[in-house]
Amino acid sequence: MSRAFNIGIRDWHWLKENPVQKITKPKENKPKERYLEEVEIKNLLDVCRKSKSPHLFSFVVLALATGARKGEILGLKWSDIDFNRATATFRDTKNSETRTVFLSEFALNTLRTGLKKNIELSAFVFPNMDGKRPADIREAWERAVQQAGLGKDVTIHSLRHTVASHLSMRSFSTLEIGKILGHKTLSQLKRYSHLSVASTATALNTMNDIILGSFENAS
Repeated sequence: MSRAFNIGIRDWHWLKENPVQKITKPKENKPKERYLEEVEIKNLLDVCRKSKSPHLFSFVVLALATGARKGEILGLKWSDIDFNRATATFRDTKNSETRTVFLSEFALNTLRTGLKKNIELSAFVFPNMDGKRPADIREAWERAVQQAGLGKDVTIHSLRHTVASHLSMRSFSTLEIGKILGHKTLSQLKRYSHLSVASTATALNTMNDIILGSFENAS
């Protein structure tokens, strides 16, 4: 409602002030963000591998390997994946800034398998049926969460929070975590722009060993 009033003021000049701004908003209790324990990650990946969705397993692996957002991953094109340098470049990011991250060998192998199955010859890593747009994995994800015995509080964003939580529990710095996840809210992050993709590779490799290692070894 406040946004509607602001448009009326700014664009249409219907009124001079926003009456909603005079209303005190009640404080909201932010729900506790959910992250997955190692056994939950393994259960989820087991279910995703068996999913009828051709993309769900690879998507979840990439989400856990990079901590990227859903839209960033689904927006990936094959031209954004550098198999030689072991990197993925996210261009369609929330803060509109291009971000390149290191990919573990497990993540790369998962992508290679997907590339071989790219019968649509789509530019997208995770294409829909006609290959012209990114796939919609929502229903497949919800089924997988249910089959893995995870609660309704587990969302796709929980994968991103899982990466951040496991990195934090292993004493990686806020700067390193912010650099990996693309957090623009860190006011000093740009002062340390000299941190390269290689500088975060150790952190991502360690995190991958922790939350993906047991599954990879069992595969």
